[in-house]
Parts: sequence; C-alpha cells; structure tokens
Amino acid sequence: MVQFVTDVKQKLEKYGFCDPIDVARPPELISRPVDDLELKNLFGQLFTKTATTVFPPLPQNRNILLSSPVIDAKILSSFTCNKNGVVTTGNDQAWLWSWGKRGLSLVSSDGKAIQDINTNFEVCDAAVSTSGDLIVTVWNGNKVKKLTSHETCTDIYTAVDETRGITATDTGNVLVGLYRRNASKLVEITTSGKHIRTIQHDTSDNKQLFVDPRFICTNINGNIRLSDNRGKVVAVNKSGTKRFIYDGKERKLQKPFDPWNVVTDKYGNIMIADYNNSAVQVLNQDGKFIKYLITHEQGCNYPLALVPVKLSIKRCRIIIVEVSIEHYGIIVVKLSKT
Repeated sequence: MVQFVTDVKQKLEKYGFCDPIDVARPPELISRPVDDLELKNLFGQLFTKTATTVFPPLPQNRNILLSSPVIDAKILSSFTCNKNGVVTTGNDQAWLWSWGKRGLSLVSSDGKAIQDINTNFEVCDAAVSTSGDLIVTVWNGNKVKKLTSHETCTDIYTAVDETRGITATDTGNVLVGLYRRNASKLVEITTSGKHIRTIQHDTSDNKQLFVDPRFICTNINGNIRLSDNRGKVVAVNKSGTKRFIYDGKERKLQKPFDPWNVVTDKYGNIMIADYNNSAVQVLNQDGKFIKYLITHEQGCNYPLALVPVKLSIKRCRIIIVEVSIEHYGIIVVKLSKT
C-alpha cells in the first residue's frame, strides 16, 4: 500500500496526472421468470430421492415387517378375575394363574372357564411353546415343568438358581430367567430340558447384564427384551451383546419406573407394563419412547401382565390390571396403526 501511494505521488509531481484505477463491480442480477424447459435442457430431468434405512440381515424364511408405525389402543371390553398372570394358546384361549399360588385356568377371550389344572407347586411364570406345550417355572423354586392337557406334569429342567420369567421362542425352545445375587442369567433350553446356551455377561465388556430377570420376550429379529427388578428394561441381541437399557428417566415420571410384563408386536414395538405409574409404555425396537398405549385415566390401574399375541378380534391385546389386593381386572384393547 505504501509503495502504491508513493508511485501515485511521483506521477502526480512529474505529469500532473496518474493512470485511472479500475474499480471492481459485482455483476448485475436481472431477475426473470423461470423457464422449466430451459432448466430441463440444462440439467435433464430432475427427481427427488427418498432416504431409506438400511437394516441388518434378517433370519430367512420369516415374514418380517420392518416399519414401526405408532400404534393406538381402543378399549373393547373388560372383566374381573382373581389371576394376575396370562399367556395365550394362540387359538382364542389363554392360561391364567396367580403368582405364588397353585393351579392354572384355561379361559376363552371373554373370560369363560374351559379347564382347570391343579398343581402341587406355586406357579411363577408360564409360556406356551410352538408345539402347544405349557411350560411353567416354579415360584421360589428351581424347576421348569411341562404340563399337558391331560394334567401330566413333568420336570424338564432343574437349575442351581431360582427360576423367574419364561418365554417361548420362534425356534421352538424356551428362555428362562434365573436369579442369584450378583449372578443372574438367562438360559435357553429345549422343551425336553436340554440346555442350549447361557446369557449372563455383555459380550462387549463382560459386565453382568441382569439383576433379577422378571419377564422375558423376543422381538421380530430374535433379540431379547426383559424387565429387570432394578427398574429397567434390558435388551440384548441373539449373541448376548447389550443393545440398550431403558430406565424411563427421560419421561420424568411421577413415580419410579417399575416394569413388569414386557411384550413386543409384529412391528418390533415394545410394550411395558409400568406398575408404579399405572400406564403401558410403548418403545420402538431401538428403545426410544413412542407413546403411552393406555394410562390411568383410561382405566389402567397398576398394570401387571400383557398378552403378547392376538385374541379373538384381529390385533387385540389383554392387559391385566390390579383393582385391589387379590382382585384383578382384565382389559381387552384393540390395537391399530395411526
């Protein structure tokens, strides 16, 4: 800059003038109507491209819907009962029982009694296998038993630890929760009692996964979700690697999150009976909160059990709620996409 000023000064002293200085001017923009034909000639045909989600490979020979629509619930009917556990047989019937008490009852979807099975042990949880077997765990015991329609009871598995929740898998096996202080686990067994595998530690960091596995279910991709007695829902994949832990803290609930029964639907949505907050929460398959399916204002009072499959009317679900001590109600809701 100093040199420039010096040169101009010298020219002025010698010639009395200096060369004109060009000033840069921005181009002037003249607006005019957009010519679609001209744009097409310049760029060709323009299209919009929709973003898609890439999912991991899925098991073969299974009709899986990958979308996870938000679901809504409409109450269809309700009736009272004296049971707080439920599992369906898949043919418009369900087994009911009371935790820590003897016997199970088979009822229709409208509550009519079909069959009673008396047991000499207290029932903790029950599942119906793909072959129709009724498999139960013993309350405060270490046995897994198989019951037939002829009321034949057979011990199929004896654990070192206390048995807790149980669920049937699509492979024809069952998953059983086992409790021991600082050493709780899941075991997968066949319906004849053969041990398949144990899931106890996260394969990514070898940390203990469960404290007290209450209720168990599997998702559309074979991943496992369970309610833990430490106020959390734990999700692991088929190999036992932790996927997520949901504790409800993001909801800023009025009372501590208290998950009991947990089930999934054909879209991978996860439904949780939150006992303390008298609501059924719905998460997507990645553990993100979607909505409350049903709340206290809609008649949901301390939910305990959920039915994981349809009953009677397409895409219906039963919710067992606590009415009073030793008195329970069954709410039948119809699920629909919104």
